[in-house]
Amino acid sequence: MKLLSALLSRALDVVDAAFDALRALSRVALRGAFTPDAKSYRSSRYARLEPAQVLIQEIALNAGDAGEARKAVALDPERALPLATDEIVFDVVGPIADDARPRARPERTFVLGVARKEALARAREESARKGAIEAFVFTPPQHPELALTFGDEAGARRRRLRRALLALALALLAVTLSDTARAFDEALGRRLAAADADRLALERRIRLAERGTAEGEAARAALLQASGPSLGEASARLMRLAVNLPAETELMGATLETRSLSLTGRSYAPDAAELALRRAFEGETISFAPGDGEAPQSFSVRLSERLGDAP
Repeated sequence: MKLLSALLSRALDVVDAAFDALRALSRVALRGAFTPDAKSYRSSRYARLEPAQVLIQEIALNAGDAGEARKAVALDPERALPLATDEIVFDVVGPIADDARPRARPERTFVLGVARKEALARAREESARKGAIEAFVFTPPQHPELALTFGDEAGARRRRLRRALLALALALLAVTLSDTARAFDEALGRRLAAADADRLALERRIRLAERGTAEGEAARAALLQASGPSLGEASARLMRLAVNLPAETELMGATLETRSLSLTGRSYAPDAAELALRRAFEGETISFAPGDGEAPQSFSVRLSERLGDAP
């Protein structure tokens, strides 16, 4: 239990020091003043003391700043303080300009303020906001730019509790913001993944549509190539056959196929019939197959060229 209490006290000390450092940095950034002055204690957390409640004196100490001066007084309280340290609280501010002190002396002049602990307790009890007071402040009339601060145990507990709760709230806020940022990042990742999936699906549909269009065009082209001649072309072809065939030749049958015209017939002069066909359909592929036997001889002929290209 003592170890836990010690760890908690050390943690509160760290938080206290961190807030003091942040306060000093903000003071320097806003007003250019590293040392606390009277303007630093205008908050409602500080209660003002009356001149009758504070003993003020100027003291020469071999110190460079107020912090070193406080340590010097604490090390030798009997020389600097009028009462025992268990009855009073003190603060030192400065240094201040002292034209009467020789410059060759290493000591510098500081303002020492002393207040009784019972006077602070009485001031706390008489205050309407005693539970909110963290420290007591007194501004020396001769040095209105300076501020002496006196703390008590109740004020220290109040300050440490407030800062601890604020630190806890900031930590919870940081955790919440971190969780929110992580959740937002995950949601954004899911949205991007969904968008990528939709894009890929759309691209696939586009490719399928393009493939279907290409296949349709190929099928249409194949259909156009595979389609047979029109009735007019077939009639014109048959009319040309009837005109150009020799008188000794007659047709027995005609078969119209995809890109060809197959004919069967008989002729007393098959050679003349072949020559007449080749002249009539010059430029086309003609397969002429005469039959065997006595006249009239049967024959078959195949015209395998686009019928529309015939002259």
